[in-house]
Amino acid sequence: MNNLVIALGNDEASAQSLFTVTQALENFPLQTIMSGRYYDRFVKEREVWRFSERTIAPDYFGDLSFHLNDFEKIQNNNNYTSSTVNK
Repeated sequence: MNNLVIALGNDEASAQSLFTVTQALENFPLQTIMSGRYYDRFVKEREVWRFSERTIAPDYFGDLSFHLNDFEKIQNNNNYTSSTVNK
């Protein structure tokens, strides 16, 4: 991640950052397979900061055929949002 921008409030915060995912395997040379932006939200609970939401906004997809995770949802929907607050 790089180019991190943070907006801080009392019990909430948000951040934007850029990311690049690279991968290399025995028969797959090192290359960028995905890049884009994270839009994150945080909440402060009992004096501990936690993620409350992450939106992934991809800008580039390379060869994902060797990648283990399911990125089809992100490729087909342009953005993917995950809420991660534990209550």
